[in-house]
Amino acid sequence: MLVAFSEPYIDLLHNDSLDKQARVKDELINSDVILLLESDAISDSPWVQWEIETATSLGIVVKPICIRNQSLNQRSIQALIESKRANQFKSDS
Repeated sequence: MLVAFSEPYIDLLHNDSLDKQARVKDELINSDVILLLESDAISDSPWVQWEIETATSLGIVVKPICIRNQSLNQRSIQALIESKRANQFKSDS
């Protein structure tokens, strides 16, 4: 669904690197926005906490999407991406 709006990196699908942690760091540093799929497990993951802290320190927007009791839909993802693009356009002006 995301491919229609952007070039997403999804670690579980795209990380075929020998140094998986370096790949995650590189992808994160080169990101415009992080879509954080909030589940009950994210608070237990030191890696997710590192990713959030790193993104925040680099000024990368972290957009949480709660998936605990709802499903993602194309409209909500498109709205998030278009919002980011609009904000980026404003800051470039």
